[in-house]
Amino acid sequence: MTEDVVLYSIVNSLTSLPTVDKVQISLDGENDGMLLYNYKLSDMYEFNKDIVDSNDSTEKTEK
Repeated sequence: MTEDVVLYSIVNSLTSLPTVDKVQISLDGENDGMLLYNYKLSDMYEFNKDIVDSNDSTEKTEK
């Protein structure tokens, strides 16, 4: 599982709620630093349809 799949599984789930447009992740109330290796905690993340589409096609080819 790649870093972006981990991040966007959280982001896409939360942004699917009607009142959530963007997600910012904090650890112990802090948002300085990095999530995993490539994602800044200070950034706001939006729904990423590309992650959903790429996983669907991967699952279909692996079955």
